[in-house]
Amino acid sequence: MKAAFTALVLTVAGPAHLRLSVFGVPVSVPVAGLILAAETAAAAALGWLIARRLRRFGSAPWPRSAGSAP
Repeated sequence: MKAAFTALVLTVAGPAHLRLSVFGVPVSVPVAGLILAAETAAAAALGWLIARRLRRFGSAPWPRSAGSAP
């Protein structure tokens, strides 16, 4: 469902551009590229958080309780 929604948003926002000024030079950035960059950054952050959480439950000499301090 999220992929369909993202495809719909990219189809609608595809021709749109955002005008920015970088060091006084006007730059035109496609909105679709910004959306895809945000999706990629969110997926990378989620993967990093999952890996960090799973690493906590790596090899331990005894089982950890759910309420133990890090």
